[in-house]
Amino acid sequence: MPPRPAIADALAALARALDGLHEADVAANPGGLLADDRGRAVSDIETALTATLDAFGRLCRAVDAQFPDVPIDWYGAPELAFVLALDTARGRAGPPRPRSIYTWHADTASRPSAIAQYVLVDFEYAVERADAFDVFLSWRDLEDFFALPSPSRGLGAETVEAIREYLGSAHFPHYAAHHGLADDHVFFNVVPLLVNAGAALALLLAPLVEHDAAARKLLGHRFASAAHADTSRPQILCGPFLLPA
Repeated sequence: MPPRPAIADALAALARALDGLHEADVAANPGGLLADDRGRAVSDIETALTATLDAFGRLCRAVDAQFPDVPIDWYGAPELAFVLALDTARGRAGPPRPRSIYTWHADTASRPSAIAQYVLVDFEYAVERADAFDVFLSWRDLEDFFALPSPSRGLGAETVEAIREYLGSAHFPHYAAHHGLADDHVFFNVVPLLVNAGAALALLLAPLVEHDAAARKLLGHRFASAAHADTSRPQILCGPFLLPA
């Protein structure tokens, strides 16, 4: 039996990872595992997000291995550059490592059940998605990663600036100030950005998998989505947050 195409396997693994992130979020909220076992719920979400980001990186490496004569600039599109940069940042052994709002709150609040106000930056889909959900990450953590010297972060200054522009992050301190909060209280929803990265991947991979039925089906069903999230017009919310004790 001939080996299964590497790209199809990597796409399937990415689809499973995205499903796992969704399942971890659903299991935690509302009144779910967060209320019964906060530590496990938060760990499940963080682990699922790490697995999803890792799956994006593995897919890029699978494409490079299967098509060594087709060079692809994975950092040329800010949608993909952001996800690969976030994968690198969260793969670090220590800080700065972008944390979810759950982990940030647990790390910084006087106690998990203490109420804190946060600014939440969300990105609206062009076509509303029935499976949309939220996983908010610390902008300060990611910005601290971007502030590292280029060799440490593995990203050039132009790529970092392209990601900042894509996210509209120059406005984040103003959102915080408007609500009387420090800029380390700004969090952004990573899920629409994962969707955008999947759509960007689909555009790059479609010509390569023309004769790979399994990969073509996965691209069309899971990643070539019309529900692109518009990062140029974010939705800004400010509200209280706490965790079960």
